[in-house]
Amino acid sequence: PDLLAQELLEVDTSMKRYWLTLALGEFALADLRTDVGGQTVETLEAWYAEDPASSVHSAVGWLLTCWGRQSAVDAVDSRVTPREDIAGREWFTLGSQEHPMPFVRIPAGTYQMGCLAEELGAKPYETPPHEVTISRPFGLCAREVTRAEYERFVAETGHASLPNIDDWSPTQRHPVVGLTWFEAQEYLEWQNAQLGVNTSEEAPQGLRLPTEAEWERACRSGATTAFSFGSDRALLGKYGWYQDNSGLLTHPFRTLRPNRYGLYNIHGNTWEWCSDWYGPYDTARTTDPCGPEGSDWRVLRGGCWNLNERYSRSACRNWHIETNRNWYIGLRAAWTFG
Repeated sequence: PDLLAQELLEVDTSMKRYWLTLALGEFALADLRTDVGGQTVETLEAWYAEDPASSVHSAVGWLLTCWGRQSAVDAVDSRVTPREDIAGREWFTLGSQEHPMPFVRIPAGTYQMGCLAEELGAKPYETPPHEVTISRPFGLCAREVTRAEYERFVAETGHASLPNIDDWSPTQRHPVVGLTWFEAQEYLEWQNAQLGVNTSEEAPQGLRLPTEAEWERACRSGATTAFSFGSDRALLGKYGWYQDNSGLLTHPFRTLRPNRYGLYNIHGNTWEWCSDWYGPYDTARTTDPCGPEGSDWRVLRGGCWNLNERYSRSACRNWHIETNRNWYIGLRAAWTFG
């Protein structure tokens, strides 16, 4: 581990820093020599505060948390990004010092949405791969909305609380689960009011649910494989909580590795509501698709804590009626840049 740590400190590209940071996470801080460990922690804390790459930022945040440096991570997380500076790097923080929300900037671009029929676990409604263009960058929260965030909304608005949530998400750092699609929208509208942003159609800005196409682009983070980290299902337990490793509970963010865009728990943990109605894919080349004009169901993505590996694949699709309330459903906020 000492040689790995020393190599990490010498690299100068974001992808090398990302992958070597994840590799170093196979070891405890105590496995390093005292001098090497001290230098590594000092450098990692500086990178967490200053490196503009979201991949590095989130990977380092995960490793520092694993190594018991949560206070250093929290100190950086509480630095809210001024609205005019959001575009200056790949990660930013919204909210307040007391209630920070970490976001990553997902780039515009074209990718292959869906999967081949030959992919292990693929279903006909997930195929075939088709070209989708996301024309503008957007923000996506690095984690799911937490209980603490949602319960502040409940306390300040008088909205009904979620029953029995302690059974599935026992602490304030766990993701909120059991909310309907309508409640997800109400929560985001309330958060926009707290942020004081303009969500009008003429000059849209603010928090919202991601479209299904945005969600898959963010999940894939450039990969064309079954998962953002490849197609080896044996590695899923390092990136996502599912039936084999979850203990049949949700888990807080930064407990497992982020993907290459810096998103935690994008595989497994909770299904995440999307804005789209569910329907068969339009397999023609499309730009900024947002689903059919109507349906009986809304899209869910990501897999969850009580299902197997198939459901945590990047291409996996699920759907429910908008009023469905279940303890495997949560949400992840998207951000529209003004």
